[in-house]
This record gives sequence, structure tokens and C-alpha cells, in this order.
Amino acid sequence: MRWAWLIGAAAFLLVSPYYARPALAASSWTITATGFGLGESSVVPTGKLPTATLVEGSVRLEWPPSLYPLGHEVGGYIVKRQVLGSKDAVQACSVASPVRSCQDSPPSGQQIVYTVTPTEQLWRGPASPPSAQVTMPQLPSPLRQ
Repeated sequence: MRWAWLIGAAAFLLVSPYYARPALAASSWTITATGFGLGESSVVPTGKLPTATLVEGSVRLEWPPSLYPLGHEVGGYIVKRQVLGSKDAVQACSVASPVRSCQDSPPSGQQIVYTVTPTEQLWRGPASPPSAQVTMPQLPSPLRQ
């Protein structure tokens, strides 16, 4: 019965308005844990420089892994495409680790660069430096008759 009273008092403290003067209940809490613990950095590492290669009408992108200080790889990667000189970037692909490559089919005739952003659930790390610029060749226009 004493626990029910303490839980009720705690509930009163949680839901009472800020101008109320709640009565404080005396209690002590002890939490004990034993065992081996291991923690990782709370900062997602920086993306690594991608390599962009033209392959039969598309661009193949590959990059090295982004690792935490303890050597674990991040959960995934987002690759963005940006037209050289523009401030806007478009998501080209998104992959989960351990995959570190993807293909993109950008518009032809534009000079573009790619960046890789490491991800860990809802968190994002700093983007990689931009790749070397790539230009998709212009496709020959169909002959008009």
C-alpha cells in the first residue's frame, strides 16, 4: 500500500500546475548496474571522398567506409549530386552499410560533382569533399526527316 501512495504522490507532482505548492514525499532510489560497457562516439564521422566513373550512360560512384573511433562503420550513406556552380544538390541515391557504391543517371551535358554524407538512423555526419567533376556526354539527337 505504501508503494501505491508513493506512486500517487509522484503522479500528483507530475501533473500539478507550476503555480501549485506540492508536498514533497521522502523516498530514496538506488540503481545498480554491473558488467562490461562499451560506448561509441556520439558524433557521426565525416564522409569520404567518392570516386565517380562514367559507365555506359551512367555514373558509378564508390567511396571508402566512414568509421567510428572504435572501428564500426556508420549505418548508411546518402549521395548527393550537384551541378558545378550551383548551390542546390539533389539526392542521387541512399544505401545501407556495408554497401559503398551506387549508380546515377544525371542529365547529359552538365558538369556535376558528388558528395557522400554518412548516416546513423536519423543523424547525419558532415558531407565529404566534392568528387572530381564528371560530365555526361551529350546523346546524339535523332535525325529529322
